[in-house]
Amino acid sequence: MRNHDCWVYIPTNKHRTTLYIGITNNIARRLAQHRYGEAEGFTKRYHLNRLVWLDLSDDWEQQPKFYDRPWETEEMTRDSSRGSE
Repeated sequence: MRNHDCWVYIPTNKHRTTLYIGITNNIARRLAQHRYGEAEGFTKRYHLNRLVWLDLSDDWEQQPKFYDRPWETEEMTRDSSRGSE
């Protein structure tokens, strides 16, 4: 397996009320896109252009999940129990 350097970053807005978690292999380009509004979507809509956290990782596969999705677990459990009837 090949290792890839990647940056995990968290930008916020002027008032620090909204956060976004992003992963990229070119941090300078990506931060410029956020700063100048070139990145369409969530970060542009909420003006997330101030970096609050940055970390370098050596492997995409090692990135942690930043959120839990209990609704997915419940749905899978419910579907699998129906299949065993």
